[in-house]
Amino acid sequence: MEACNNAVLYVAPGSHRCEVVVEAISGLEEIELRVTDHTAGLVWPERTTLPDSSSERGRGLFMIQAVMDSTRYVRGPTGNTLVLQKRRSRL
Repeated sequence: MEACNNAVLYVAPGSHRCEVVVEAISGLEEIELRVTDHTAGLVWPERTTLPDSSSERGRGLFMIQAVMDSTRYVRGPTGNTLVLQKRRSRL
């Protein structure tokens, strides 16, 4: 949800009519989510830290990295894709 919110909040000027694409791929060992946006893009930090408690922004990337096993951000000419991976637990 946080990735989708960012894709909507930070859409690039002139791209308001472009769709945010969300894909989910479920395998036996892993779930992969992809959120493709039309923002100006960002430099994806290798690791984020929790911002100061008085800060009104900056928790989204921290929360994403805290709950996922792997994250990567791929910038492209027509959109950017955040790829989130989470291993399934074995029963």
